[in-house]
Amino acid sequence: MGKPIELTINGDASSNLAKQVIESVKLHQKLLGLEDWYGHLTFGKVEKEDGGEGMETEAWPQYKKFEITADIDTLIGSSEYLHHYVRHECLHILLWSYFGMTADLCYKNAQKALRKLEETAVYDLEHMPLFDVLYETLEKKGV
Repeated sequence: MGKPIELTINGDASSNLAKQVIESVKLHQKLLGLEDWYGHLTFGKVEKEDGGEGMETEAWPQYKKFEITADIDTLIGSSEYLHHYVRHECLHILLWSYFGMTADLCYKNAQKALRKLEETAVYDLEHMPLFDVLYETLEKKGV
């Protein structure tokens, strides 16, 4: 993994909830190996087609870039549930390229694309810093 890149913030981040969102995004960047991505967190309106609460994500894996938009007015729940929202959006970032490869499966050589999808998924999951944290915790517990 490369050198951590500072998360950029757009919009009003002055509320306690906004500060919790920022900290949660930074935590999940670290846990999921997204620290060396160019991350943008925008506080603004999110129009959900399904009427759901308010976060959405776009990612450009080829450039290691993502943007999460958080609608503070529609986020509900405890700080633990806030981690759920953020984790969900960060997993979209991590899996973004897989959806592109899946689309390729519909049009190209399925066997070659499937192998590429499998290897990419395994590599990305294998290199998550989450495992370092897990192993450290297990080691401290003597497991």
